[in-house]
Amino acid sequence: LLPSALELFSTMKSKGLSPNVVTYNSLIRGMCNLGQWKEATGMLSEMLENNIAPDIITYNTLVDMFSKEGMVDEALATLHLMIKRGEAPNIVTYNALLDGYCLCGRMDEASKLMDLMVEKGCKPDLVSFNT
Repeated sequence: LLPSALELFSTMKSKGLSPNVVTYNSLIRGMCNLGQWKEATGMLSEMLENNIAPDIITYNTLVDMFSKEGMVDEALATLHLMIKRGEAPNIVTYNALLDGYCLCGRMDEASKLMDLMVEKGCKPDLVSFNT
């Protein structure tokens, strides 16, 4: 399915149609579902090069993928990029990163992240505590 979507994406661009954030998010989600993190981050780079602003969905998808892959430092770098570009993390962002910290046994950092969530006004929820 993803190869067909990428072919359609390429055809779309070759015919002068400009993809939008929803188009990119769909492709990034597909790549993330297949663990294709290099391709997914390449798609993010393409978005930025084409002045298409990633949204909360873009960033959350990448943070979640990196966290599930055990690539917590990359997830954190994505969080920092998100903040730098003016997008505020939400409960989904934080929960994905919490999951990554816990999967990697980085419990001190998970605890600090919970404190940061509260400090930033993002109240931990049931998912946060069950992670």
